[in-house]
Amino acid sequence: MRSFPLTRMAAALAATALAASVLLTGCGLNRPAASETPTGIVVSPIVTEATPSATASLAPVADLPAGHKWVATAGHGVKFAVPEAWSMVDLSSFSDPAAKEALKPIAERLGKTIDEYIAELTANDLMIAGPEVNGYASLISVPKEEAQSLGDLPTQEQAQAALASVQATVTAVTPVTTALGPGHVIAYSTPGTAAGSTVYCARLELPTVKNTAFLMVIESNAVADRDSLVTGVVTTLQKA
Repeated sequence: MRSFPLTRMAAALAATALAASVLLTGCGLNRPAASETPTGIVVSPIVTEATPSATASLAPVADLPAGHKWVATAGHGVKFAVPEAWSMVDLSSFSDPAAKEALKPIAERLGKTIDEYIAELTANDLMIAGPEVNGYASLISVPKEEAQSLGDLPTQEQAQAALASVQATVTAVTPVTTALGPGHVIAYSTPGTAAGSTVYCARLELPTVKNTAFLMVIESNAVADRDSLVTGVVTTLQKA
C-alpha cells in the first residue's frame, strides 16, 4: 500500500480545518473499557453475550474500485478502499500548539480536557481524511483496540444508549456481510459546533483476520457521502 503522510505543518493545518468542521472523532468512538494482555490491548465486546448462529456466507473479495486506493490497518490485518484523493493524517501532529488550540472546542463539547482528547486521537491505528471542501473534510478513524467477538446486533435503542455521550441520534442499525465475515453499521448524527450544523456518522463494527472485531467511525457533513463511504468500506474490506 502506498503511504500518503502529511508533513507536520500540513497536518497541523489539516487538523485545524478538520476541527473547524467538527471532525477528528467528533462523532465519538465511545470505546469500551480496555485491558492489557500479552498480545496487546483487548476490549470487552460491545455486546457481551453472543447468540449462536449459523455460519454466515462471506461476500466475495472485491478488486480495487477505479479511482480508489487501498488503506491498511496493520493492527487488525485488514485493508479497505478509499477515494484516491484522501490522505493519511499524521497523528503526531495533534501535539502541535495550533492543532491543540483548534481541537479545544471539540474536547469541551465531549466533556474532555484537551490532553484527554489528544490521547484518544493518538490511540487510533489510523485516521484518513478526504479533501477539504468549503472548510470541511470527511474522515475515517480506526482505533487500535479489538473486541473479543462482535456480539449480537444491537437494537436501535441499545445503540442510542451507547452513543448518548456524543449526543447522537441513531437512525439505523444494519447488519452487513464482508469478505471476512459479518458485521454491523450504526448510522447516526450529532450536532456540529457551528450553529445549526450536523455531522453524519457511522460506527462500523467489523471482523478482523483473527476472528476478533474492530471499530471504525466514518464522519461527513452529508448523508449521501457518509453512506457511500460505508458501502465502499463494507464491500472492499478484506485481508491486507
